[in-house]
Amino acid sequence: MVDFKNRRFVGTTEACKILGVSRSTLLSYMYDGTLRAYHIKKRNSLRFDINDLEDLLVSVPYGM
Repeated sequence: MVDFKNRRFVGTTEACKILGVSRSTLLSYMYDGTLRAYHIKKRNSLRFDINDLEDLLVSVPYGM
């Protein structure tokens, strides 16, 4: 079971802003397994762990 106590989650809109991608790209990441999403049944919404989003952001040296 996943420990949710020390994790911070954001919704789809915020996740798109953090990654700088469209909603369809974010959902593609979810469907192909690149990004894990958590479905909240009572709200019928998706949540993304902020740490998983940050892991997708890659530091690229200047000039590349």
